[in-house]
Amino acid sequence: MENEATVLNPDPLVVVDNLKKYYASRQGNRKDSVVKAVDGVSFSIGAGKTLGLVGESGCGKSTTGQAVLNLDRATSGQVFFQGKDITQFKGKALRYLRKEIQIIFQDPYSSLNSRMRVRDILEEPFKIHRLYRGRELTAEVEKLIDMVGLPKNALDKYPHQFSGGQRQRIVIARAIALRPKFIVCDEPVSALDVSVQSQIVNLFRRLQTELNLTYLFISHDLSIVRHISDQVGVMYLGKIVELGDKQAIFSKPLHPYTKALMSAVPLPHPETQRNREKIKLKGDLPSPLNPPTGCRFHTRCPLAQERCKREEPAWREVDAKHWVACHFAEGVEEGVQ
Repeated sequence: MENEATVLNPDPLVVVDNLKKYYASRQGNRKDSVVKAVDGVSFSIGAGKTLGLVGESGCGKSTTGQAVLNLDRATSGQVFFQGKDITQFKGKALRYLRKEIQIIFQDPYSSLNSRMRVRDILEEPFKIHRLYRGRELTAEVEKLIDMVGLPKNALDKYPHQFSGGQRQRIVIARAIALRPKFIVCDEPVSALDVSVQSQIVNLFRRLQTELNLTYLFISHDLSIVRHISDQVGVMYLGKIVELGDKQAIFSKPLHPYTKALMSAVPLPHPETQRNREKIKLKGDLPSPLNPPTGCRFHTRCPLAQERCKREEPAWREVDAKHWVACHFAEGVEEGVQ
């Protein structure tokens, strides 16, 4: 496909082009089996924007995020950050890159060293990169804790003394310490109580405005993705099957899988919720060790025909800045509000 990675953002901060991450797997006595966790993913994110990446557990979302940051080196493909292919970075170049890109993981407790005070946790990035000392360092750490909405006395406590939402605020403070430009948010609110999730999402939005942050926001919760994202990518079994502006994805899903995901999102109006059609997918997510031929979704798709079993669908722009990989995208009903 032509310039598939930049279809939504002509001047992007991050460009992911045909990214693949395969793992060797032992299946019985065979040693040559390959798990195609991420299999040709492409997208771009504009500066100060958020791309929401959604899909079922096991579809490759988190692996994509880690491969984008070079935490788990990609099998092939390219990731461009500010025009440079960071998949080739090693040593000092990669270490310096860590000032510009960060990640926030799902579990805020395991992300923090339980033996370190919050002050020490937040000072660590500055010490590693030899930034600030003495009073300047203290002032910077106090500024960080205030930015995420925690009192200064939190600095002298340990992670176990905080709730899940408070711990995630500490993780966020550490992530923004060096003023990065790009942050991968890997299910950052899914481990939190529902009452706390909205507070953390609002914190992400406020910090994005204040610091001009760019996010790759990975989640299985479409309501949260709708709240925070500018663009949405829908992932299935290692591939992105639909990509577009948030409004286009939510108002007119083109892929049968996207439509099924949308039908499971609760609506605020009881009458509308009762009368809406819920799409129940048959079967389970196939194994990435042995993905189906042709369209990977055909084993569960209500629109599947013989062609879907044989031929992998082309990636095409059906509407303006709305891309999909489906032979029969035009046959998907409209009107998911």
